[in-house]
Amino acid sequence: PAESQARPRWVIDHQPERVRLEATAGQRTVEELTSKGHDAETAADIESGWGPVSLIRVEPTGLRIAAADPRVPTALAAVH
Repeated sequence: PAESQARPRWVIDHQPERVRLEATAGQRTVEELTSKGHDAETAADIESGWGPVSLIRVEPTGLRIAAADPRVPTALAAVH
């Protein structure tokens, strides 16, 4: 979960309709989206205002593995 939490995120603005990606997604991703007809642009490296994400992976054994969102300073993952 921690690796997934750290991946670049994106959001769709609706007025005007535009895809905004965290800069860590890379310029190539923006160029590929633009070449397919999307209005796309980069935002900051990390956009904390795009909402927290909670991820929990459940292993076949029942073990639950979680990660705190690196974009939220008050995020916490606990083990019970």
